[in-house]
Amino acid sequence: MPTADEQPVGLPVLRPLGPELLSAVVCAVAAVESVLLGLLLEGQGFCGASAPHSSPG
Repeated sequence: MPTADEQPVGLPVLRPLGPELLSAVVCAVAAVESVLLGLLLEGQGFCGASAPHSSPG
């Protein structure tokens, strides 16, 4: 049990945001982190979008 002068780590954010908003914020942060790391490591081609393929016939 934490004493009066110790604060639990990570839990103070849960109450003000609520579980749904907290999940949305965590997902948004992860998405931004993924884009930044992709740009840093792979450059502009990290998304892997390719030109449309033409179908035969």
